[in-house]
Amino acid sequence: MTDVETFGDPSKVGKALKNKIVFNGIPYETTTFLTPLIEGTSEFSAVVNKIADRKQFDKTTGKNVTCLGTTKSVVKNQLKTVDTSAYVFVNEPKKATSDQASGSLQVYNWHTDASQEAQSWICDLCRNAPDPSKKSASSPVKPTMYLFEQLTYYLFGKNEIYLMVEKTKENDLRPLYEKYGYVVDPTFSIRDDNDHIVMKKTIVADPTYMSFPFAPKAPSPNKTAKSSAKSSNRRKRTSKRSSSPSSPP
Repeated sequence: MTDVETFGDPSKVGKALKNKIVFNGIPYETTTFLTPLIEGTSEFSAVVNKIADRKQFDKTTGKNVTCLGTTKSVVKNQLKTVDTSAYVFVNEPKKATSDQASGSLQVYNWHTDASQEAQSWICDLCRNAPDPSKKSASSPVKPTMYLFEQLTYYLFGKNEIYLMVEKTKENDLRPLYEKYGYVVDPTFSIRDDNDHIVMKKTIVADPTYMSFPFAPKAPSPNKTAKSSAKSSNRRKRTSKRSSSPSSPP
């Protein structure tokens, strides 16, 4: 079984790495956590609380609901077993509590063919916007996906990124992801899964991203999974998660 790949630089792992970016002319604040995170640290607690506390307004019920139904115990287990490679949080300045997008990145081989290279997957994507009246004019989901793409290219040396969509939600979510440049990969066979479709996107590298302090330039975008594994800490994955968001971007 192929393990989840994590970033190997100990000076960057386990810390809250804060930066500012400009995406489509809009300034954003970003916080990135590279795994593994150590239980008992402020970073571990921050991810648990920030992921589990995400809320969205449900138009049907008129109430706020938890994004993806994720509880703190679920997040803690994911962190302890190192099921993910990174967590990203993005928001416009001063809107961290009213409109913030977030999710996790997982570098793992989900293909039924165990000899395949590990793929980079966007997971747990959610727009935390409990108050519709305070939403940003432009969704922070867009720059969040952009950061996942650049992390995938520069930290893990891959030029494709993937996500899963539940078949029951395909009609709603597939068109949205197609707007971001994702296409259905009908040839991808997901391990032990018949409930999702796979979408992927070829990554276009942004050269300005190399200047970020937590994103050193990768030797090559075509670096193999084996060479990447030699320089990374790796952990086994014991649980499966959908990468479908709980609301439209």
